[in-house]
Amino acid sequence: MIGRPHVGVADVLMQRVPLAEAVRPAQQPKLFVLTAGHRPKQPAELLGSTVFTELLRSATLEYDRVVIDTAPVNAVSDTLLLVRSVQAVVLVIHAASTPRKAVQRASQKLTEAGAPLAGLVLNQLPSASGHDYYFHYSPGAYGEGVYGAPERQP
Repeated sequence: MIGRPHVGVADVLMQRVPLAEAVRPAQQPKLFVLTAGHRPKQPAELLGSTVFTELLRSATLEYDRVVIDTAPVNAVSDTLLLVRSVQAVVLVIHAASTPRKAVQRASQKLTEAGAPLAGLVLNQLPSASGHDYYFHYSPGAYGEGVYGAPERQP
């Protein structure tokens, strides 16, 4: 039913269900999703607990990659509780929208929390500027020579 949360990470952390029952297959092959689940009364305590660390350890044993999508660092401090339990942190920035000072503040908060900051993603880049930049520096057809790309027909 729309609007009702599925079981997810909170339910696993509260030990209501095992990880295997909370993870669901996505529409893409070989991709699985673990949603947030039902809202706990004290999410910060769960995220900062050893139970969360154990959940991540179990997930990394079961799956090739584990990606955690969190709330914005400047808006919610809960995200900072996770950073010591992960292998890498990537800061996502909304192009032409996120102020420079907000990016600097987020980067500083992550560094102070001990985050293994690996880089950033600039998303929602305006198509006009992205188009010129991409094609100026990228010769050939899109995807040509990339592993897994279909071969070009003569």
